[in-house]
Formats: sequence, structure tokens, C-alpha cells
Amino acid sequence: MHKVEGPITIKESRNDFVLDFACKNNSIVGTYIMYVNTHWFSPSVIDSTIKYFEDISESHYVKYLINDVEKRKKVDIGKRFINITMNDVNGEHLSLSESVSENYLLLDLWGSTCGPCRRENPSIIEIYNDYKNEGFDVLGIAIEADRE
Repeated sequence: MHKVEGPITIKESRNDFVLDFACKNNSIVGTYIMYVNTHWFSPSVIDSTIKYFEDISESHYVKYLINDVEKRKKVDIGKRFINITMNDVNGEHLSLSESVSENYLLLDLWGSTCGPCRRENPSIIEIYNDYKNEGFDVLGIAIEADRE
């Protein structure tokens, strides 16, 4: 099981509690706790907890955890990105692979109706302006219901 050494942050304490509870309660409740908290854990941590749920492996939540781990392993840290192609603002096809070079690329997913996204925009522009000459670029993808 996952244990943190040294001073513990609130996040680490919560994560330890969730993992401990889920592994000790290998029931539908334990699997549900992992299900609603998957976003806090790496695929390897989730994968290591699945063995505790062998008795209820047909549960919707266990199946979700297994599927989630497999999906996330494909895009885990250190893995090559999955290429996507979309239309740019001019309606031209643009692939993520066309935007990636030897430089650093920040993929910014945002939406015009997303308050936190809009508040973060000036910071992203500032960072871009500070580091654009050092090989840093930003590719913004707006998630919009209406193209206009």
C-alpha cells in the first residue's frame, strides 16, 4: 500500500486515508470510494489497489477502474502524446503533431464560458511572452458548443 515518508500534506493525508479505506473495505463501498477519487491517483497506484477487489471483480466500479487504468497508461507521464486533428480558427486542418517540435508546448484546453479558464488566459499569455524565445509555445484548443 501507498505510504508517504516525511511531513504529510493534506492531499497526501487524504490520499492515504482513501487508499487505506478502499483496500480494507474490499466491498462495493471500497470500490466506489476509489471510483470517485481516481483523479487523485496515478494509474500505477490504482492498478495496485485493484487486486483487493478480486471478490467483486464484476462490479461496475471495478470494471471502471480497470478500464481507467488502461486508458491512462496510454497517456501517462513519459508517454508519447496521442495525435489529434481539428480545424483551426480558419477552418483549416491542424494536427497536434504539426505543432510539436523540439520545443516545449503547453496544450491549453479552455472554453469561453469557463470562468477559471478565462481568468487564467492573461497568465498564459504572460508566460508565453516571457519564454517564447527559449523554445516555449502554446496551442490553445477552445472547447465550444457553438463555433461562432
